[in-house]
Amino acid sequence: MIRAHDERERCWSAAILSVGVLAVLSLVLSARVAQAEGEPARKPPQRIVSLAPSVTEMLFGLGLGDRIVGATDYCDYPPEAKKIPRVGGLGRPNLERLLSMAPDMVIATDLERKDLPDALRRAGIEVLLLKIGNFAELFDAERKMGEAVGEPERAARQVREMQAQLDAAAKLYAGVPRDRLPRVFIEVWSDPLITAGGASFLDDVVARAGGVNVAHDLERDYPTINPERVVEWNPDVILLCYMTEAKDAAAQVAGRIGWSGIKAVRERRVIADISPDSLLRPGPRLVAGVERLAERLHPPQAGKAVPPAPGNPPEK
Repeated sequence: MIRAHDERERCWSAAILSVGVLAVLSLVLSARVAQAEGEPARKPPQRIVSLAPSVTEMLFGLGLGDRIVGATDYCDYPPEAKKIPRVGGLGRPNLERLLSMAPDMVIATDLERKDLPDALRRAGIEVLLLKIGNFAELFDAERKMGEAVGEPERAARQVREMQAQLDAAAKLYAGVPRDRLPRVFIEVWSDPLITAGGASFLDDVVARAGGVNVAHDLERDYPTINPERVVEWNPDVILLCYMTEAKDAAAQVAGRIGWSGIKAVRERRVIADISPDSLLRPGPRLVAGVERLAERLHPPQAGKAVPPAPGNPPEK
């Protein structure tokens, strides 16, 4: 009898405890729901610092240029961006100057100072880091930025517009077998000789324009190579896209030892007059670079129209 009584007490105690736990959980959940319903919607950032030229262009593309209170020394497009106060160089801004601008959000694509995001968050500043290594990531970054700044519909529309431009470029080489696509050597710098490997977004730019990067199998983004290797590749086209101006670059390429026999040099297919900003900045203008390059790789009257010789006036 005593054992039965004790057993019943333990059962009742367990039941009461279970009911109590459920009641507490119900109260907590109800409180959280009530709190969430009572909380105001997140206010989009009104003071933004951009730490990359591509970010600045994307923000202007979303109609948010007036919200940018700080930008890097290299943020120069659109022209209005030149008036924005500077915070320093790419990936390594002056933190004191940045904080003095009192931003509520900082947007970057790459940072030399890996401790910077934590420092900014400790100061109560929201940080958005975007990875842009190809067009898929560019579109994803555009959507993420749109969500973060409160303009998801504008961002989605801009992605659709960029995709439409890429589709238009693809029509220039639709139906061309891969083994007939022009093989392209991408020269990022001349001394030392640097090209773009398969992991770079320039590789994707060339592919979207209907070309095949001869250095696609190189794993590094921007490897240094021996000039003799370019002679071995014997590309159909040489694409020069330096970050800084290089006068007479196309003529210098033709004058290199051993390069006169390269097909691209013999047939005067050294492209040096496409704006580097439309090839090197992974932002909205990148699709314009693809369109321009596709037109050069696949001229409307292939075989009749000869691309400009090195040294001719640049495109307008």
